[in-house]
Amino acid sequence: LSPDVSGTGLIIEVADSGAGVPAELRERIFQRGFSTKASSAGGRGVGLALVGALVRDAGGTVEIGTTPSRFTVTLPGGGAA
Repeated sequence: LSPDVSGTGLIIEVADSGAGVPAELRERIFQRGFSTKASSAGGRGVGLALVGALVRDAGGTVEIGTTPSRFTVTLPGGGAA
């Protein structure tokens, strides 16, 4: 968790040591109902879709970094917390 470059928003980075998301699936992982083969044993494909929707609704962005297991959420500032 860190401030964005403007100092009013937030950047949240999440990383792990997992296998990551293959490049060919990166455009789809935020779609509702989408699940990778690795997560299909227990996943329903709603977690990242929910994250993506909430972040976009808040005016932010969520991206997959160049490290396959790193996600970056950027949320704008603009008022009292």
